[in-house]
Amino acid sequence: MRLAGGYVDLLAAEPEGGLAVVDFKTDAPPGAGADPAVTHPGYVEQVRLYARLLADLGLAEAGRVRAGLLFTAEGTIRWV
Repeated sequence: MRLAGGYVDLLAAEPEGGLAVVDFKTDAPPGAGADPAVTHPGYVEQVRLYARLLADLGLAEAGRVRAGLLFTAEGTIRWV
């Protein structure tokens, strides 16, 4: 077991019944077309962990939680 700490920046209920969890990042965003899983793997794992925890807590069904990173410099969500 490992103790983890962190904060969800945005959690939203989606119209079709799922959830969206988004973490805001002030780092430079990946280049156009770049995969955040390659350029920022730690951030991707962090937000995917949040999504898994929400499902494990029963707040949404597995597969019904979208995870995204919002790089504030570009203002768009990169779904991962």
